[in-house]
Amino acid sequence: YTNEVQTVSVRKRPGFGCESLSGNFALSFEGKATLPIDVEASSKDFKEALESLETIHTVNVKSDHHISNGAGDCASQSWIVTFTHLVHENRQGAGDIGLIRLYS
Repeated sequence: YTNEVQTVSVRKRPGFGCESLSGNFALSFEGKATLPIDVEASSKDFKEALESLETIHTVNVKSDHHISNGAGDCASQSWIVTFTHLVHENRQGAGDIGLIRLYS
């Protein structure tokens, strides 16, 4: 099997004070939603938010943060999520699954 890998990214559009990020968002997976996640959440915090869902058992998360170098260079944050075990699976491994979706 191959573990499913999905990426969640946050980035402001140019022209909207895009040099810094602020705020939060929630995600959903298989009909269940996370509590709000800060746009600058660490890999550990993002992992905990996803694993709090009753539809996800375990994931691995790596984050990539782009710090702005000045006007016009937009800051961004990405989290690379590797699903390792979903709750409804009777053995470890999670491949070809639904998408993580923006909830709010």
